[in-house]
Amino acid sequence: MDGVLCAMVAGLFTYPDPPGGWSTLVFLVAYTLFIGLFGESPGMRLLGIRCLGVADSRPIGLFRGLLRTLLIIVLIPALLTTADGRRYHDKIAGSIVLRNAPTA
Repeated sequence: MDGVLCAMVAGLFTYPDPPGGWSTLVFLVAYTLFIGLFGESPGMRLLGIRCLGVADSRPIGLFRGLLRTLLIIVLIPALLTTADGRRYHDKIAGSIVLRNAPTA
């Protein structure tokens, strides 16, 4: 979801040409900011999940957000699961993806 949104934003700046690699740059910046500062991206918000630090259950900050985003772009750590069910990009960045608590 977030990749599509980023491609659409990049397309606004590159029209009439396709966004190409610009969508990856938009994803890198946007995802790092959203995850690092708010603990969720627009796509994660729509899905009812968030990404928080394992140690303190707070947003992971810009450095770890950037690390996590770069690992997602590389793709291999995002596809592999650890023994505890987390993905390697989360384990390396010290984050965990949780489902939002239902509201009454």
